[in-house]
Amino acid sequence: MKSVHVKAANLKIGDVLNGSRIKHIEVYARKNRTLSRDKDAYKEVLVLVPSRHGYRLDAIHIPGHTKVVVKRPIYNMKYRRV
Repeated sequence: MKSVHVKAANLKIGDVLNGSRIKHIEVYARKNRTLSRDKDAYKEVLVLVPSRHGYRLDAIHIPGHTKVVVKRPIYNMKYRRV
């Protein structure tokens, strides 16, 4: 595992976010009310991770241009286009 800084739009299944492995990712359009010229600012990312308190899945909504630190397995290091 290696800690990497990625935009939320470039997250992958298998990354570890806040101690939980990502199970599913959905990327969809959102309204952007800022003057950001970043194309990822117009994307919203829905991340599903297992709950720490049972068998449920927790949903996390992240704007696409937000930088996050995740732990990524070495086999999962290639870049993924969305």
